[in-house]
Amino acid sequence: MISGATDGEIVLGFLKPHALVGELALFDRSTPSASLVTTEDCHFIRIPATSFDQLRKNPQFEGKIASHVVSILRNATDQVRGVSTVSTMARVAWCLGRLARQEGQRDGASIVIPRKKHQELAEMIGCSRETVSRKLETLKRKKCLSWHRETIRLEIEGLQRYLRVELGSEGAGADQA
Repeated sequence: MISGATDGEIVLGFLKPHALVGELALFDRSTPSASLVTTEDCHFIRIPATSFDQLRKNPQFEGKIASHVVSILRNATDQVRGVSTVSTMARVAWCLGRLARQEGQRDGASIVIPRKKHQELAEMIGCSRETVSRKLETLKRKKCLSWHRETIRLEIEGLQRYLRVELGSEGAGADQA
């Protein structure tokens, strides 16, 4: 889990195996802009700045690292926009969609994602755990999702239909619980 610490914490995302961490600090020789908290045993390979500079001389590597940095920037911009401008239901839906894109597995008309703690979801979208729990219960009652011990199953059509109706009539900024 990557988190940005200011006065509080917000979860910026979850990393998959073989992910890059701390690469932005290598570009400007600054301190990392986020903290890393592991939820299970991990192994890291540290790349010294001089080695990173050598790798950047390879045009293929430079292109891939530039694309990676742009992706980080787009995700951060998307997260800031979502957290600061839309309702909590829209933020929960955005968060589930992001997890579906990053970690989901298609299963027929559904997408299955690893189940996250409600507190982790709340930290990703800047609201309380209780609010996330209420919104997930609403989505479950509307048959937009279901959850099991290890997974959440997103029912694609039901979720899209519910969000089109509910969020279209709710308006941005309403329901900021």
